[in-house]
Amino acid sequence: QVGQLSHLCKPHPPPENIKIFPSSQSSIMPATDDMYGLIGCLELEDQPVKHIPVPLVGISVKAEVHGFIAEVEVKQSYRNTEEQPIEVVYHFPLDTASAVCAFEAEYEDGTVVVGTVKEKVQAQKEYSTAIKEGKQAQLLQAKRSDIFTLHVGSIPPSSHVTIKFTYITTLKAEGDSSRFLLPTHVAPRYSPSNFVSDLPSVEAPTTILHGLNVEINFHGSRTQSVSTPTHPADINVEKMEGVTRASMRNIALDRDLIVLCQQAEAHEPRACVEVREDGSVAGLVTLFPQIEFRDIAREFVFIIDRSGSMSYPNHRSQIKQAGEALLFFLRSLPSSAAFNIIGFGSDFKPLFKESRPYNDDSLEEASEYAKTLAADMGGTEILKPLSFALKAAPHREGCERQGFILTDGK
Repeated sequence: QVGQLSHLCKPHPPPENIKIFPSSQSSIMPATDDMYGLIGCLELEDQPVKHIPVPLVGISVKAEVHGFIAEVEVKQSYRNTEEQPIEVVYHFPLDTASAVCAFEAEYEDGTVVVGTVKEKVQAQKEYSTAIKEGKQAQLLQAKRSDIFTLHVGSIPPSSHVTIKFTYITTLKAEGDSSRFLLPTHVAPRYSPSNFVSDLPSVEAPTTILHGLNVEINFHGSRTQSVSTPTHPADINVEKMEGVTRASMRNIALDRDLIVLCQQAEAHEPRACVEVREDGSVAGLVTLFPQIEFRDIAREFVFIIDRSGSMSYPNHRSQIKQAGEALLFFLRSLPSSAAFNIIGFGSDFKPLFKESRPYNDDSLEEASEYAKTLAADMGGTEILKPLSFALKAAPHREGCERQGFILTDGK
């Protein structure tokens, strides 16, 4: 789906919590090969279209967190420093568990444009028509699961526009805490090799924008502590009735912001209910189980098919592939394990009389066995070696036995 800004509102006063820097202090987000940041399209007479970076001059973020659900509102202000209107496209990153639910744009003359959701093709068509007619329009769409693109449209010369968008996201667990992530530095974000941006390349300054104001309200009476491993010197925590507020002022957009919220009885199930003004009801149940794993000693038994079918002529015989797979398994065993190898065909033969501890000597002997495997044991009789591996062979005391079968199934 693509949101098309289509509703025109009466003028509003300048937005709160947006700090506009003088032009001498303006800087922009670093652009990457995938064109993150603000890019303007400048059309000059008798010249090819020029793509230029547009300064991002102010940003603030406010989040409301309930358990493992967060509603995040982002306000961004940027300025067209050109002498003519330009069309601007802005890429911004979001966690893959996020969904944009609202956005609007406020221009310097007080005009506010509010977004609605429309079918993708229809939204793109209306956006193109509005731009051709010289109207103010915006288009928000997802380019990838973790990258959204905002087509800001036409910005008048020497003026600024403030974009506000809201998204819902789920928080991840980290130890006994919920983990709030605000992706503020997009440069190191991974991009698949087959992802092709439809924006042209542009060089941009790599100056880091300072001046990000963040306010995160953690709702609930169980909050014990709020901290940040990424910006420890910048956070201010204030506890109020039912809410713990974490705020940061004028921090740098040089890395992702992570805030951890630890709650009392964090692993107890909890539920909340919300009633809207129209009487509709929504409920949320949060389960945060604490799972403890036992460190169990294991005995691994590899049952290898060495029947004649494993050598049927092809570009790469099955017996060779089985040997390579066995080598991979052997080199991946935990140091506390014991193991054995059983080759089978019409009959079967274990490598060791009983499973041996995993060490340099046993690994060397087993690796040599894997490298010299031959499909020379006749037919495929799997029941006897399987029964031997699971029942008849001596078990190592205190070890849990696991069997692996490598066969072509013929």
